[in-house]
Amino acid sequence: VVYFSDALFSRPPFLRMSFFDLFAKRKPALLTQSLGHMDAMLATTEPMVAAAAARLLDGTAPADDLNTADAAVNERERQVRRAVLGHLALSGETEVPLSLALVSVVQDAERIGDLAKSLARMADLADGPLTGTHADTLRAPSAAVPGRLAPLRPALPPRDPALARHGVPHP
Repeated sequence: VVYFSDALFSRPPFLRMSFFDLFAKRKPALLTQSLGHMDAMLATTEPMVAAAAARLLDGTAPADDLNTADAAVNERERQVRRAVLGHLALSGETEVPLSLALVSVVQDAERIGDLAKSLARMADLADGPLTGTHADTLRAPSAAVPGRLAPLRPALPPRDPALARHGVPHP
């Protein structure tokens, strides 16, 4: 017998969280999915920055379409926000710090994609590769971004909790 209240208040299987999930090492499905999206966003934005900087500073054309890559990053940001809000609405008190951190970090990753696209647009407006003091000012930070994003990916759960807990070392 299925009661009306059971149908009204039941959650889809992928949103159900068992009591034992609170004590297990595994994360709720929506957060695990969001961490996967976050990893994919970092994997996408890292080459975007390198390609945009190479376009601006060296005049080389990007191998991939930065607009398409940025659209994929933006879509993943929306998916993560939706999943985290859904998780918080349905699960309440579980994994709140991780949920809030995900929302913050996903916004930063999306912004990195936007900035890479803006660098490429600047290159399109220029007559050639950027030279002089402005190029020197941009060269070091643009070279450092890929080196800063790569160590973040292993810190995402469930890969290396110690690295996430103690921080990513600076290059």
